Amino acid sequence: MAQTMQLTELIKRQVDGIACDKITSADYISSCLTSGDYSDLTIKCADETFNVHKIIVCMQVEFFARAVKFGGKETQENVIYLPDDDPKVIYFLLRYLYTGQYDSELLGPPDPARDEPLEHPKLAIIFSDIYNAALGRKYSYAFPHSCNLNCTGVCDTFLLCPHHICDYNCKNDCKGFICKLCCIPEAVALHCLLHSKMYAVVDKYNVVGLKELSQKLFTLSCKALWYNDAFVRAIEHAFSTTVCNDLGLRQPIMETIAEHLELMHKPEMQVLMAEHSDLAIGVLLKAAGKPTKKAEEE
Repeated sequence: MAQTMQLTELIKRQVDGIACDKITSADYISSCLTSGDYSDLTIKCADETFNVHKIIVCMQVEFFARAVKFGGKETQENVIYLPDDDPKVIYFLLRYLYTGQYDSELLGPPDPARDEPLEHPKLAIIFSDIYNAALGRKYSYAFPHSCNLNCTGVCDTFLLCPHHICDYNCKNDCKGFICKLCCIPEAVALHCLLHSKMYAVVDKYNVVGLKELSQKLFTLSCKALWYNDAFVRAIEHAFSTTVCNDLGLRQPIMETIAEHLELMHKPEMQVLMAEHSDLAIGVLLKAAGKPTKKAEEE
């Protein structure tokens, strides 16, 4: 993200006619990808064509820089061909290069009947803990949360989650608060297969920060929507595209299954276990390491 933002001034010098007091740095860069204006490089992937800018993509991805500098046809025509890649993945890769993120695109366009998008998308919530023993109360996980002050000046649902207690964290002044450790937009979580693909594409293009972002989104997706069929599809891709010692995606998968062993009743999960012995062994080890109900009571 920092790399992209550092390019803003260079982009401003090259792009005429889109200056506006209300346009932010991110808007400048994002508009260049959306419109293709002033593009000096074309990336072709299957039936898709992306009109991009060397100053953005080549400065961040060595693969593109080498193709432009040392490629034969690519250098002459300013065209890079990616016949073996998924066009959707390349689109989100480019989105990341231009904006430093790709998940906001998964929320879809705003309602055209509204001047602004909805304040909060539908959330998938991760219930990492239920009860606060010190305060003797359950966490509410009532997101998004705005403090409702009564006459005593105390928020009546202050114990939101393990990461936020209104009395201590916000002085009872929350306004539409969402805990980023407990919540993920459902539309983003449902794309856990895409997050796995974005994680894998980093091995080829070596984009700074993208692996960490895709891993984070994948982990949150696993924890939030473990019961969804999208989770099973993502497991197959993750274990087919990563090596055994790369635990970035494998670890949250094994932890999630061990936490919800009822998933083992799904026929498709049983097939995955049979095909990937390392997955089965990893889940068993995770499950064996969990304290039993009897041990917890003692």
